Amino acid sequence: MRRFKPAAVAFVLALWLLPLFVTLEFRPILPVDETRVVSVAWEMWNRGDFLVPSLNGVPYADKPPLLFWIIHLGWALTGVNAWWPRLVPALFALACLYLTHRLGRRLWPQMPEAAGAATLVLLGTTFWSAFSTGLVYDTTLSFFVLCGALGLLHAWQGRRWQGFALFGVSAGLGILAKGPVALLHLGLPALTAPWWMQENRPPWSRWYLGLAAATLLGLVLAAAWALPAARAGGEAYAQQILWHQTADRMVSAFAHRRPFWWYLPLLPLLLFPWIAWPPLWRSLRSLIVSPDSGIRLTLIWSGLGLVAFSLLSGKQAHYLLPLLPPFALLAGRGLAQNPAIRPSDVLLPAAGLVLLGGLFSLTPFLGARLHLPSWTEELPVVTGLTIAGAGLALAVLKFSHSSLETAKLALASVFTVATFQAGLSLPVWGAYDLGPISARLKVLEDDGAPLAHVGKYHGQFQFLGRLEHPLEVIEPRDLSPWLARHPSGRAIVYLPPGDPLLDEAEFLQPFRSRFVAIVGARAVARLAAGHPTGMPTSEAEP
Repeated sequence: MRRFKPAAVAFVLALWLLPLFVTLEFRPILPVDETRVVSVAWEMWNRGDFLVPSLNGVPYADKPPLLFWIIHLGWALTGVNAWWPRLVPALFALACLYLTHRLGRRLWPQMPEAAGAATLVLLGTTFWSAFSTGLVYDTTLSFFVLCGALGLLHAWQGRRWQGFALFGVSAGLGILAKGPVALLHLGLPALTAPWWMQENRPPWSRWYLGLAAATLLGLVLAAAWALPAARAGGEAYAQQILWHQTADRMVSAFAHRRPFWWYLPLLPLLLFPWIAWPPLWRSLRSLIVSPDSGIRLTLIWSGLGLVAFSLLSGKQAHYLLPLLPPFALLAGRGLAQNPAIRPSDVLLPAAGLVLLGGLFSLTPFLGARLHLPSWTEELPVVTGLTIAGAGLALAVLKFSHSSLETAKLALASVFTVATFQAGLSLPVWGAYDLGPISARLKVLEDDGAPLAHVGKYHGQFQFLGRLEHPLEVIEPRDLSPWLARHPSGRAIVYLPPGDPLLDEAEFLQPFRSRFVAIVGARAVARLAAGHPTGMPTSEAEP
């Protein structure tokens, strides 16, 4: 295999590092999804229980433990910190770039340009770049899906049992990363092999026998954790991880229910800027005329994957992250075969960046008129102007070679993501940074004060404050009775601007478009005394 060109490797690493640097430097760990991940990892670490995840002292059945274990591995080497959990998804994203390149070389060994173009397309997809540093499970899942796909290619191209072994281990680790949805991602290309394999077609009985053995290996690997965890976690936890979070969740989701067409209007955002780049469409049109095995595989993998996830009841945009590498491979193959570039090709994505930058720059002046949150009035205009400038530079700078044009568009996309996140640092991220109140809660916990959370609690303070005990969760109507029973206690409440309880709060800070505050019994009693008709009730956190 041809060695990587040092300049290309340096360029890819630079584009990978840019959003990572911005994330570590400017963006806090965001509630509630990211804070929940690190809080579960923290509670397992703090209790010394690495078998059953827990959140606020209760077994946490929503996700399997692989991502938490990886966080623990880093903490064992570096100590408990906030930077390692945020580095983990970025490392998996980098590994996905490498595996995408490997898959491209295996699918089209006589066309190495396809692998390089696919790597740039994936790296430069705005949605992928934005989530490559997000503490979500889908980046880890994407890595194991790509490993499983590489195993399929090994099995197809002669190393049958080694390939199936890699497929099985990848399936098992994928299940431990996010659950049985890994089997859906891997099953689509594996089961449809007769439709995409055009040469070296194996005896199908042997293929499916190997596939069954590999799937069994993956299930055994996942069961090695699930069965002991089910016994240790109790009957309710066992029901959750063995049934409700598997079959039930895929067929009838408890949260994020959307109509079947929900992903379709999001596709322009998910595939930007490439969906607005004419060379991609010209190249894909020519590929469909005479598709080879690799083209068929990536079409089935990404196309049927989109259909399958549209049929599932639960939908979130980041659920489609594992489908972006096969799209990138398909795009890379097309760009390698049809490298022709026209001077006007870049105008549409450039116009998109200029429009985005212009809207960002106008938001501070139009926020009040459009009834947007108050922090929008503090958005820095220079951020929008910088993004618009990137769009103008994209239109002005032109290269005659398609690989350079692809690299230029990838650079503009990643730069836009990094600039956007950095520009949100003061006005937006400050409204999502729960570090200050978490530190105050730690002081109160060390002083022995009972702590309660009003409304549903997602664990957003546990890791940030390094809290060692769960918070008691109460309803808004129970605030006064709970404080009466715990005179030295404190309660965390979420209040709208102008709420009288804000003036009595012991500690408060902005959170989203409201305030999160810590109140004690005296403050609530004083407020209640001033409102004989009834004390205003705090709002629960959504």
